[in-house]
Amino acid sequence: MEAKTEAETTAVKPTSTPAKPLMTKLTFFKLRDSFLQIQKLKDVVKNISKLLIKVSIYPTKDECYGAVEGYLILNYASFFSNFTEDDWIAYYNENIHKQLTKQVQSIRGTLSSKSMEAIFSIFRFRLPPINTNAGPSEVAKWKRKPEVKDSSVIDRVLQGGNSNAELAYVLVTCSTILNPHHDEIMLKKNIMKQKVKKFLEKINNQTAIKYSDFEDNSYEEEEGGNETEDDEEDDV
Repeated sequence: MEAKTEAETTAVKPTSTPAKPLMTKLTFFKLRDSFLQIQKLKDVVKNISKLLIKVSIYPTKDECYGAVEGYLILNYASFFSNFTEDDWIAYYNENIHKQLTKQVQSIRGTLSSKSMEAIFSIFRFRLPPINTNAGPSEVAKWKRKPEVKDSSVIDRVLQGGNSNAELAYVLVTCSTILNPHHDEIMLKKNIMKQKVKKFLEKINNQTAIKYSDFEDNSYEEEEGGNETEDDEEDDV
């Protein structure tokens, strides 16, 4: 038998680094299961929704997607890095997006309910009387009374630490419910979105919100083009 030449016995090194293979279904499901063991997915979604609502009361699909990516990169980088782009998109659409939008809708609904409860609670009792010509010390004393302090709708609903987006939403909710020129008490999403956008711009720009802004009834329902929450027909 002839001896093999050196060229035949020497291993040939690859000229370039082989491409990273696509994630197999088995690896994908193992990653999913390991992530669910670290922390339940619904808890992660809940944390993201609480952060997202402080930035956007009516988040777009892109805002939802970006918020989830950012949160996972910061808190679960090793898990997130194992996804290919296609695998991540599929995982997000299948396991996260609907849960996230429902959670955001739930938080928004809670803000609306708290606003309504505060309004009806406040107007069920009388504030203690005070003379309109009372001096500063007497006014300050009157404002410190529990029944007067409790009459602030904003404080009762948000209880401090709120974002500008949340503040705008509560202001719009109250103005919609109490607006004497508005013949409905239902909070319609398309109209609410327009009002929140206007109020938020004023708050961010530190522009005074006038009484006329609260009574403005010129908003109209938009036809189609709803870019949030999978076209769900919620009214808040």
